[in-house]
Amino acid sequence: MQSLTRARGAQPLPWLGLLLYGLSLLLAAVAAFGLWSSLPQFNELFASFGATLPLPTLLLIEYPLGIWNLLRGGLLHVLAWLLIWAVVRQRWAHRGVLLATVLVWLAVALLIVALYLPLVSMAV
Repeated sequence: MQSLTRARGAQPLPWLGLLLYGLSLLLAAVAAFGLWSSLPQFNELFASFGATLPLPTLLLIEYPLGIWNLLRGGLLHVLAWLLIWAVVRQRWAHRGVLLATVLVWLAVALLIVALYLPLVSMAV
């Protein structure tokens, strides 16, 4: 029975890991969309300062659709790796999910840094 449910060389799928990666994907999607949808308010806030903006913030404000496309592509990449891992159950697929998840969360963190960089630089 066990040989029928698992392919040759495949490892058992840890349901807790699948659940945590799925939850991480959902939280990253909510955070990315929330930050992206708040960009117009940040644009008004930065315009009221009248100061020059750092390059990461300027790129974020000038190209919001490009930023959203990058985030959306990263989220879809995580979803694809997650599905591959659920089907194939190999170690390389798990590493792909892990790498894609880390990269998406890094992109969300960089988005937060780029948004708050002018506020921090004004306070210093």
